[in-house]
This record gives sequence, C-alpha cells and structure tokens, in this order.
Amino acid sequence: MAEDDTLEQILIEIRQTDRAVVVFDLDSTLFSTAARNLRILREFAAEADAPTELVAMIAALSEGDMGWNVVDDLKLRGYGDEAVLKRLRRWWFERFFTNAYAMTDEPLPGAVRYCHDCVDAGATVYYLTGRDEPGMGEGTRASLRKHRFPFDVPHATLRLKPKFEMSDLEFKRDVLAELPAFGEVVACFENEPVNANLFAAAFPAAHMVFLETVHSPNPPPLDPRIVRRRDFLRAR
Repeated sequence: MAEDDTLEQILIEIRQTDRAVVVFDLDSTLFSTAARNLRILREFAAEADAPTELVAMIAALSEGDMGWNVVDDLKLRGYGDEAVLKRLRRWWFERFFTNAYAMTDEPLPGAVRYCHDCVDAGATVYYLTGRDEPGMGEGTRASLRKHRFPFDVPHATLRLKPKFEMSDLEFKRDVLAELPAFGEVVACFENEPVNANLFAAAFPAAHMVFLETVHSPNPPPLDPRIVRRRDFLRAR
C-alpha cells in the first residue's frame, strides 16, 4: 500500500471494526523530543560552567540537529572533551525523564488531528509509552491535555511503565496480553524498530506504522510489512 493511503485506510478499517483499538507510542512517535533535548543542552551551557567552545557549539544548534543522543550530537560536530561530556550526560539524565521537561515536547505534524480522527471513527486510542509513571506520569498527562490530544474521553487510555528500571521492550511485551480486553487492534505506531517488530508479529492483521524520526542505536532490521512515515499529515 502506498504511504499516503495508510492513514486513511486505518480510519476506514476502524469504522468497519467493532471495538477497534489503535496503539500509539509517545516519544518520537506522537511527540518530538527535540525541543526537550535542546532545552537541556542550552540550560547546561547557561548554568553548568560549560567551556566556551561548547557554549558556542550549543548556541548554533537547532531542534533539527537533535538526534537520539545529545552527547553523540555534539561528538558528531567535533566536540571531544570526555570529562565535560560525562558531566553533560549526567545533567541530561537528571532532567530528560521528568515531568517538568516532558512538557517541552511538541506533537509531530498532524498527530493531534489524527488521534482525534481515530476516536471520531470509533476507535479507542491506547497511548503506550516507555515513560515511567513515578517520574513522568503527571507531566505526560499534562502534556496530552496541553496539546489537546484526545485524553479525558471514554475511548482513550494511557499506559506507562510502573518503574523506570523496567526496559521498554519488556514492558510492551507484557502489555500485549492486555490489549485484547480493549478490542481488536487495527493499527500500531512506533519509532523503535524492535518494538515495531514486536507488534507486527503479535498483530499480523493490523497496520504497523514506523515513524522515521529518531531511535536507539543498532536496531534490528525492520519487518518488511511495516509502513514507514515521517509524520501524520495526510493528503486532502
């Protein structure tokens, strides 16, 4: 199926399915984390006695320069002071996985509208994220409300990891058993190849959509049945 047809086809199948479910990951799927990462870098440059060279490098960065790992983003641009990078990594880790910084994220183009279209077509939207409830639950709910995703409605569910230490793959594998209670999975949206492959194998009749944003290094090959997209914009 052509990429441009996939989102429309999912809506058609939702209307034809009793108790349809659409599963959405959050980070780098519905939301871009670029602004969150850039905010952390700029705060490090302003508040953490960063070297002049690094301050200048960070000042030149934009959201479009943000990849999966801020340390790698700087190394790619030639910064190599490992002691400073170690300090930056700790600074980043203490902030990235928190309620306050989750509020910095912006939705991918078309993401909010498409989630509403799924609900309007009759689906339950199931937000399934590797964020943890203790550290990011409050901020995640606030962010969904802030950007007006369908959330405080009967057909929307948010599922977060019970604890930070649990791996995303382990958590999402466990959730597979819960999903049939909500209905028939029509589509899943993910940015991590390993998770996308997991859902493609678990729900072979569903549409699996991979968001080509950022993902962790050394991913497995993507199941060839999976459709690739950069956002949720649709031809009108």
